[in-house]
Amino acid sequence: MYCKHCGAPLHDGAKFCGTCGAPVPPADGKEQGNDRETEPPVSSALHEDAPDASAEKVHEDQHASEHEERQMVAVPPRDAAVESADTVTERQPATGKSWIHRKAIMIPLVSLIIILAGLYFMGKYLTDPVRTVDAFEQAVEDQNIDKLKGMIYTYEDVKMTDTQVKAMLAWFKNDPDTYSDIVQSLENTAHAANHVRYGHTPYYLHKAGKQYLLFDHYQIATELIYPEVTTNLKNMVIGITGAGKGKTAEKAESNSPQTIKLDGVIPGIYTFYGHSDAMDQTKKKTLTSDDRQVDFSGTYISLSSNIPVAELYVNNKDTGKTVAQSGEWGPFKKDDTPTFYARYTANGHSIQSETVSVSDESDYDTVTLDEAESDGIDLYFEDVENGDFYTLDGTDNQANMETLKTYFDDYYNANASAVSYGEMDHFASFFETGTDFSNSQLKSAQKFYDNGVTESINSYDLDNLKSQGKGLYSVEANESWDETITDDETGDRKDITFTLKNTYQLKETAPGELKIVGMKIEDRKVQTTSESEAY
Repeated sequence: MYCKHCGAPLHDGAKFCGTCGAPVPPADGKEQGNDRETEPPVSSALHEDAPDASAEKVHEDQHASEHEERQMVAVPPRDAAVESADTVTERQPATGKSWIHRKAIMIPLVSLIIILAGLYFMGKYLTDPVRTVDAFEQAVEDQNIDKLKGMIYTYEDVKMTDTQVKAMLAWFKNDPDTYSDIVQSLENTAHAANHVRYGHTPYYLHKAGKQYLLFDHYQIATELIYPEVTTNLKNMVIGITGAGKGKTAEKAESNSPQTIKLDGVIPGIYTFYGHSDAMDQTKKKTLTSDDRQVDFSGTYISLSSNIPVAELYVNNKDTGKTVAQSGEWGPFKKDDTPTFYARYTANGHSIQSETVSVSDESDYDTVTLDEAESDGIDLYFEDVENGDFYTLDGTDNQANMETLKTYFDDYYNANASAVSYGEMDHFASFFETGTDFSNSQLKSAQKFYDNGVTESINSYDLDNLKSQGKGLYSVEANESWDETITDDETGDRKDITFTLKNTYQLKETAPGELKIVGMKIEDRKVQTTSESEAY
C-alpha cells in the first residue's frame, strides 16, 4: 500500500505517512467526498448482450480504473491535500519553537565559556611571574620610581617611599654586580618549577596572595633593615635624610656611647645625619642585612704637655683653654686631620711647643686619628729641659705647690751656697736683675759670706699660696736654718738654729722664669746657741 500524497510505501495499519505526514484512508477504500463505488459498473450499462466486446470493454475499464487509482495515489483529492497541508502546518510550529528555545540557551552558554576561557588565559598571562620580573627590570632601567613603589613587597607591609626606592636604585647603580645577581635570581625563580626561590639575594621573587581570585600574585620582595646608630655626643639627633623624623641620643656621653635603632627601610644606599651642638655629621651608608651599623661617635683625643698651663691651639685657632683644662679635645670625625700645638706666654713673652699633625697615614711627622685617640698627644716644649724652668697655674694650687717645692729646694741651696761659699751667680738667678730687691739680697749674702757665716737649710714647708694676678703670687714659708757664726778676732764659732716665717712674692717674668720679687719676715726665733773653740 502506498501513500496517496507522496507515493511512499505505507506500513500496515499506518494512519499517517511516515514520509510526508499525510493521513492514510481507511482500508475499505472509502473517503470523505468520494462516491465512485455507488456508480453502476460500466459493462452492465453498455454491452449487456455482447460478451466478447463487453469483456474487452471490461478489461479496458478495469485498466482505466487502475490508472485512475494510480492518479489518485499520485495526486490526492483537493480536500485530502488541504487536510495534509493543514496537518503539516500544525506540526511545523511545534518543531521550530523547540529549536529556537534550545538555540537561545546554547548560544549564551557557548559565549560564556569562550569569555571565561579568554579571561582565564588573560589572567594567567597578566600574573605570569616572568612578566613580573620583566616589568621590574624595565622599571629599574627606566628609573620609574612610582612603578617600583607598587612592586616592592615587605613582610611588614610597609608602604614604599620615594626615598627608599631611590636608595635601592642608587645601590644597583653603585654595585652592578649585586644587581646582576639579583636579576639572575629573579629570572631563575620565575622559570623554576613551582617558582621556588633561587639563591639568597636581598631582593627576590615572592608569592604574595592571590590576584583576580584564581591566580598567584607575585611581587619583588625584600626584608626591612633596622639601622643601629651609635654616638657618644649627648642629645645628638640621628636619622636618615628623607625618611621620617630623627631620634635623640639623650643618654650619650663622651665615654659612654648610646646606640639608637631607627625605623626599618629596604636595602640600599642612604644618607644618615647626626646633628649636635658639638659636631654635625652626615654619612652615606649601604644598608644590607649584614651591615647595618652606623657610628656617629666623635673621636676625643687626650692631651698632655710639659707645660700644662700652655694655651691649646687646634687647627691654628686658640681654643681659649689650657692643655690641662682641656684634658681631651674633640669630637673629631673619623676622617678629620687636625693639627695641635700649645703656646705659653708669660709677662709678654711666648714660647711654642712642637706641632702634632693628624693624617690619614702615619709617618715620622704625623699620627693617624686612631693612634691619637688611643695614645693621646703630648705637646712638648723643648725649653722646659733647658736649665731651671718653672711655671705656675693660677687655677691649680696643688700643681703650683709641687712646682714651688722644687723651686724652693733649689733656692734655699743657692742661698746657702752664696752665704757659705760666696757663689752668687746661681743665687742671683732667683731675682730680677738690677732691681733694688735683687741688689739688697745679693748684698746681704755677700756680707754674711764676708763675715764667715755659714748656713744650711734644715727644713721648710710652704703654705697659703695665692695668685695676685698679672703673674704675681704670694706664698708663706716656715723655715728652719742651721747657722754658724765665726768671730774674726778670736776665731770662735757659734752655732745657732733659728726659725723664720717668710712671705715671698713671686713673679713669672718670662716663660719658665720665676723670680722672687719681694720677701717679708713675719717672725724670727733663735732656738739654740752653742760656743765652739777656735780653729
